[in-house]
Amino acid sequence: MLWAPPTFAGVLPKSYTFESGSYVRAGKSAGHIVKTIGFDFTRDAVSYNAESFGQLYTDGITMTPGTNEVQTITKSGTVTSGSYKITFYGEQTGAIAYDAVAATIQTALEALPNIGTGNITVGGGPVSTTPATLTFKGPWASQNVPLVSVDSSLLVGGGTYVPTETTPGVPLTELSLQPVSGNHWNLYVDSSAAGLGGTKLTRPLSVSWSISDIWGPLWVGNTSNTSWVNAVPLPPDTEFKMMLEADSAGMAYLTQLRAGTKIFPRIEAIGGLIEGALFYRHLQDFCVLITDIDSFGEDQGVTTIEYTGEITHDATWGKALNLAQRSTLTAL
Repeated sequence: MLWAPPTFAGVLPKSYTFESGSYVRAGKSAGHIVKTIGFDFTRDAVSYNAESFGQLYTDGITMTPGTNEVQTITKSGTVTSGSYKITFYGEQTGAIAYDAVAATIQTALEALPNIGTGNITVGGGPVSTTPATLTFKGPWASQNVPLVSVDSSLLVGGGTYVPTETTPGVPLTELSLQPVSGNHWNLYVDSSAAGLGGTKLTRPLSVSWSISDIWGPLWVGNTSNTSWVNAVPLPPDTEFKMMLEADSAGMAYLTQLRAGTKIFPRIEAIGGLIEGALFYRHLQDFCVLITDIDSFGEDQGVTTIEYTGEITHDATWGKALNLAQRSTLTAL
């Protein structure tokens, strides 16, 4: 996936809805738009940071579900009388009449300490004539739960009651984390966009970048609106920092600072293997104008120098930055 935001126009936003809580109590905020984004690369870790703003928080919602598990208990053979018991996660119900209706089966299951009232719905039944369906809810919602077992030893007639998984529980789609450790990134700095990725720095200690206040909320004095009414594109603030060892290579960027010439950094972060020779990769290219230099510091016993700059447009390249991600996602 590629992202190259326009330099002289607003970035087209994509809004998200955030839900938090559990089946007991939950809330949500819709219309979230990212206003700040940034990355930090150090020897200790690679981290991502962002800020967003959204619409008024709504409490007391039912969270968006995944797929709830459905199991079915079906008669096999002939059953004329007797009773049966259902076991779930090691907890067993009392005896249930062979021809008990759905409500009676549900009450027996809700009495189990690991299910509880309102956390399962039983449909169909009696099992002696019609299969009974068990739909798991509450704390068991959107989970692939273990199959119940049925003790048919007290049934009369030679038949049994057999449980099967009709619909496996499936959680909501989630993005699997692909961590990048502190020794799996590289920093390149070149003098032109055409040379991006050509000169690898051998002694970088840390690098970071951020774009802040890309969008802002518009608030108006109107009691008909419970929150902000529009997201407004703003002139964002950009920052690029790199801390280098203060050797001859690290001190060389004083020349660009004094001359006001641009540099073209590339940050490459490598993750785990996807397949073949393809690895997860996050490639970040920039055009940077160095604007400041910090006083000498110390890191791991060596003298350091830190440069600060602005991410800026380059007319030849036609952009200010370009982010490329290789992953298993088709869209985000």
